[in-house]
Amino acid sequence: MLTYASVFFKDLQVLPAPSGANANQTFDGKPVVPLAEPAVVIGKLLRLCYPRTSDAFAIADLDGIAGAYEAAKKYLVLGGPSNIEALLVDPRFLNSEPHRIYAIAYNLGLEPIVKKAAMATLSKPAFDFRLPHPPEYAHISAVALWRLQAFYQRCATRLGRELSEPICWRDQSELLTPASQHTFNNIWWRDVDASHAPNCGPRYDEEEPTIGPAAWFSEHVDEIRDKFAESADVERITGQLAKISGATLQAISACPACAKEAPDHLEALSRSVKYAMQGALAAEITTTQFTGD
Repeated sequence: MLTYASVFFKDLQVLPAPSGANANQTFDGKPVVPLAEPAVVIGKLLRLCYPRTSDAFAIADLDGIAGAYEAAKKYLVLGGPSNIEALLVDPRFLNSEPHRIYAIAYNLGLEPIVKKAAMATLSKPAFDFRLPHPPEYAHISAVALWRLQAFYQRCATRLGRELSEPICWRDQSELLTPASQHTFNNIWWRDVDASHAPNCGPRYDEEEPTIGPAAWFSEHVDEIRDKFAESADVERITGQLAKISGATLQAISACPACAKEAPDHLEALSRSVKYAMQGALAAEITTTQFTGD
């Protein structure tokens, strides 16, 4: 099997037999080829050599995978490095252990995989010191950790800006601009046709020609922004944006118009903000370089 999978092991058969006191080692009557790599690495390497027809030989964890990548190149295992690269971005590993993938790919200089792992870490706590560190963190530099944390913080800041946009006060002239009509169609912006309860609906500045959304909506978004100020988890943030509970529920229950339309409008806003946030993160990762100087 090894001779089919590896040019190195194929050529090994035609090389002269070694000589010396430790040459021609055997185990249970079978010849032994000593290798420098630890067993966990060789185990992964051998699984790369087996045909992919059975899950019995599938790689089930990341232990030793970085060493297996280097060994696959060293022993000229056909397709070995590319198969490991595909494994590192497999959702079963990337989604559950992104910090390990980041460290592994960083050490191997695989920038595209480093970026995918960095993006996947955004749905996890940046550093949860209650948990053991990923084992591969023992082998990466402080700069690598700093770059990941800096990326996380930049993403959290960008999401905060996206979350602020729906509650920004607008010039009243925008209400008459066709391109802005979709923005002001939500119940927290509508006024005359909405039949809001007293003290509900959009707010007008008496000195400036500006308009702001209903107070309950601004408070709802502010609460979410404060709660997730250090988070870069788009799913959690936008999920909370669509959720009505606590003070928000109490506020809209006093206004029949908001009680009727707010749930659907918040759900639609959540989808819109999610799309904008994903675009912001895509822009951030495009301009970020993790490996190299």
